[in-house]
Amino acid sequence: MRFLAKFTFICNCCFLLILGGQFLELYSSGFDLSGKANVNPVMAVMLILFFISVFVNFLFTGIVFYGMLFRRKYNIPRWIIFINFLILFVQLFYFFL
Repeated sequence: MRFLAKFTFICNCCFLLILGGQFLELYSSGFDLSGKANVNPVMAVMLILFFISVFVNFLFTGIVFYGMLFRRKYNIPRWIIFINFLILFVQLFYFFL
C-alpha cells in the first residue's frame, strides 16, 4: 500500500506540473492554439503519468475509503491521503467536465 501511495503522489505531481505548464504555455502565447509543442523524453514520461494519474488516484482513494469503511489501519501519512483526495477532484474536473 505504501508503494501505491508513493506512486500516486508522483503521478499527481506530474499531473500538476503538466497542467501548470499547459496554462503557462497558453498564457505566454496569448492563448494561441496553433503552435506545436516540443516534447523531449522526460516530458513524454511525464505526459504518460499525467494521463494515467486519474486512474491510479481513483484506485488509491477507493482502496483507502474501503479500508476506512472496515476500520483497517494503513501505515500512510494522512497528508498524502488528503492531498491525493483533493487532487482527485481537480483531475475529475479536468478530464471529465
